[in-house]
Amino acid sequence: VYAWLEKDRFEELPYLDERVKSKYGAGHCGVYRFELSWNGTTWNRVGNVELLQVMERPNGIGFFGSDGDDSSNGKLIVSECCQGSHLKSCTQGTSRWIIFQQNNQGDW
Repeated sequence: VYAWLEKDRFEELPYLDERVKSKYGAGHCGVYRFELSWNGTTWNRVGNVELLQVMERPNGIGFFGSDGDDSSNGKLIVSECCQGSHLKSCTQGTSRWIIFQQNNQGDW
């Protein structure tokens, strides 16, 4: 969503949702996954982009490994923005966190 912020409208307004759902956006506000490969000089995307979960306003992430070292079998924690009045179930002052658990195969 934040990639579509305008210089003169630097706040979360309904126009952002419309932009994400347009032909120029990702189609959904949500959490996406893709694999990266390092070729020695740059990172490159491998394969397709996968939508893990549709969310209204994903905002901020954290990674935690199963033993605290950011390794596999970890957790991806995503916050949902609860500012403003865009979500009736997530009003300002509410904290909402979605936790994705990675399995032994590296899938979320």
